[in-house]
Amino acid sequence: MIYLCKTDGEILGALPGLKKDTAQLTKNITDLWELTFDVNRYENDNNTLVQTDYYDSIDEKMWLYQDDENVYYIIDSEPTTSLDGKQEIKSITAHSCEVELNKKFLSNLKVNMGTKDSLEYLAVHKDE
Repeated sequence: MIYLCKTDGEILGALPGLKKDTAQLTKNITDLWELTFDVNRYENDNNTLVQTDYYDSIDEKMWLYQDDENVYYIIDSEPTTSLDGKQEIKSITAHSCEVELNKKFLSNLKVNMGTKDSLEYLAVHKDE
């Protein structure tokens, strides 16, 4: 099951309009995992179309949680919306949460430099 989450990882709820036949997970050893799937806007409830929960909340920067893999994902691009003649569908592409590290830059990080501000020196001599 895939759940929609707030940006702090708190689960809002399951995605009831999820089209399970479109869900695809690409696992990479040295790269981000990619999760793609489609969500229907409406569900048939006793011959009445009812908007699915959280459909309008599915947007860029929202998090997803996949319970069978125990992995969080981030929707890192705007979902595309399409019509199939009967139904409005959102197509979502999300990447494992390490994608946030792509926008972080380390500056002034010194490791194994042999200087007093190098991390190995600070770890050994932190009392000096």
